[in-house]
Amino acid sequence: MYSHRNQSNNNDLIGVFPIRTIFHHMHTSEWQDKTSWNQFITEHSSPASFLQSWEWGEFQKSIGNDVLRVGMYTGEFHEQSEQDPFGIASMHKITTPLPSIHYWYVPRGPIMKRTGAEMELNAVRLIQRTIKKIGKRVPLFLRINPSWTKSEDTVLWDGLEFCRPRILRRKREPETTLITDITLIDEALLGNMRQKTRYNIRLAQRKGVKTERVSGKRGVDILWQLLQQTSLREKINLHTKQYYIDLCDAIKNIDYPDKTASRQRPNSLILIAKFENSILAAGLWIGFGDTLTYLYGGSSDTQRNLMAPYKLHWDAMRWGRNHGYAKYDWWGIDGKRSVFNLSGVSRFKQGFGGDKLEFADTYDFVFRERALKYLETLKKIREIF
Repeated sequence: MYSHRNQSNNNDLIGVFPIRTIFHHMHTSEWQDKTSWNQFITEHSSPASFLQSWEWGEFQKSIGNDVLRVGMYTGEFHEQSEQDPFGIASMHKITTPLPSIHYWYVPRGPIMKRTGAEMELNAVRLIQRTIKKIGKRVPLFLRINPSWTKSEDTVLWDGLEFCRPRILRRKREPETTLITDITLIDEALLGNMRQKTRYNIRLAQRKGVKTERVSGKRGVDILWQLLQQTSLREKINLHTKQYYIDLCDAIKNIDYPDKTASRQRPNSLILIAKFENSILAAGLWIGFGDTLTYLYGGSSDTQRNLMAPYKLHWDAMRWGRNHGYAKYDWWGIDGKRSVFNLSGVSRFKQGFGGDKLEFADTYDFVFRERALKYLETLKKIREIF
């Protein structure tokens, strides 16, 4: 049972968003308790969806996006009905550089207690209905990046007038990822890797590459320096440095003594790999529920022959196992539906072994068709010139 009414004083959304949406014997209600929210996610998503976590929502607020968290229920509204939600969704209002243009995004959600054609359809309809009622300005579109897999996706999106993204196509999560089982002992983990990956891990160990956990300003500073080098070398776009600062402020880098309790809330991890006094690689991970997710990483332009990134991920996987995580999510590899150029990094990731996971396609429900067509035209003109 999930109680979400009395343990929070977070009323900043009241008066801005509707507290309740009722639709076809179903309803949504705004959720206000952090602990029960995260508990629902960790119990009903695997790999755990940190993008739906309470703390990720707080991070979104810190960078200027509004957040609405709702529980979804069958039956008409009454107090007792709200003890057993069939799903939840954290919805983010994303602003754009154009002052009159915004859209709503449900990243890796909604989180469902039960999957199946009827429940998934009900969840999408409720989200669609809720967004229609929000705010004075009509959004450009609603984007849903489902938490269920492609094989589980039974929603007739066309029938609900959803379409595949037409603009901002890269503003979504990778739909294909790689999941490595890190519950195994070292020998089994190494045995599942490609021979070259095992060799490079052992080479880095023999050469004396060490890893270290860092936090706070020092951790972000190191990560940012290596991200910049990687961005220039690989021609990759970055967020601003403030983005990573805000992320680590919202999702703390804390070594909780209780492993079970630590997995009930997102926990950031920054690891660096170094040789003597030189820092050669760094990465940022989010641990939540049963999953440690590799989110960002960078490496130095120098001493690349020491294979520091291999040692970095090897130690991150073992750190995750030692802290009770079961899965290592590589957060995106190349796939048939990918809009990201991940071919090079995919070879590196797949060398560590694991199973490919295909999430359902991302879909948009367009509210402002004329405005969207105008932006599509502008995009085509920019591509020409």
